[in-house]
Amino acid sequence: MKKPLALILQASVTAILLWLLFRDFEWTSFWRILRAMPGWFYLLSFGVMLAGQLLYAYRWRLMLEALGLGIPYRTVVEQYVVGIFFNNFLPSTMGGDWAKVYYLGRTEGYVRVGASVLVDRLLGIFLLSSMAVVLFWTRPVTDDNLIAARSMLTGIWLLLAAGFAMVLLLPVGLWLQQRLTKWRRIERQIDSLRRLADHITDVARQPRVIAGSSAAVVIYFMMLGVVYQQFIALTTGIVPGLLAVTAAVTAIATLSNVPIAVNGLGLREQLHLALLAGFALSREAAAGISLLLFGHLLLISAIGALLWLRGPATGPGSVRPVHPEAAQT
Repeated sequence: MKKPLALILQASVTAILLWLLFRDFEWTSFWRILRAMPGWFYLLSFGVMLAGQLLYAYRWRLMLEALGLGIPYRTVVEQYVVGIFFNNFLPSTMGGDWAKVYYLGRTEGYVRVGASVLVDRLLGIFLLSSMAVVLFWTRPVTDDNLIAARSMLTGIWLLLAAGFAMVLLLPVGLWLQQRLTKWRRIERQIDSLRRLADHITDVARQPRVIAGSSAAVVIYFMMLGVVYQQFIALTTGIVPGLLAVTAAVTAIATLSNVPIAVNGLGLREQLHLALLAGFALSREAAAGISLLLFGHLLLISAIGALLWLRGPATGPGSVRPVHPEAAQT
């Protein structure tokens, strides 16, 4: 009952946020703004979105390699894109994570793949919030919405930093095993949970993973900042500072992960309205860039759908047989 109730609440929040967005929305202005964009901007924005997904797939591959899984990058990219399809067409941002664990875990081991996916998601949010916090606290912020966003981002970062420190410093797997030894009926599940915790710790303690993941986040969001900067310049005639724009973009991306709306829909657009208002963007323009980039992501999702229909049950690009012991590692 909890999951349906949570989904109903998220759907309700999404509906309210979209109603607030499109109430008194000037569709004529919205379409005029999008039609005024030159062709090169559409190519640039789609190219950056695609490059970002390739960078994220590279980051996930680092996690897999850290766990001893030498999976070809092409296979990782295909699985990642399939995950994007599930994320956007299931009422949960976790749908893609489950798809990656299920399909790749059949040949590579559910526990290890699950650990890689979990670390990839949490570390990604932590690094993104870190970038946002650094950008916000190293430059003057006077807009009330940006000040509020800075406070929320700092709180999120502190919580994630505390969790990250706990994973690095404490023997979580051993602690779980000691606390749950009396539950004999689920001994196998407890052992899987302990190994999952150990795998997460192993990945998080590797400098190469942290360095590569940080580089992927910084490169992608600096490129995304350029896309927003160009959109603002084309819309308003004013070229804002790249770091100021990137700070707003990283804040939007981080806060969009707060699970109060279905797949972030509505929340993401409201964040665009609030955090881009300081750049003289109208409601229609702010919604336009948000929906345009979301449309690019849906197009990439369509590629994931084709890959899934091709037959990801054995893992795209993977032809190795499934061994019973693989599912346990």
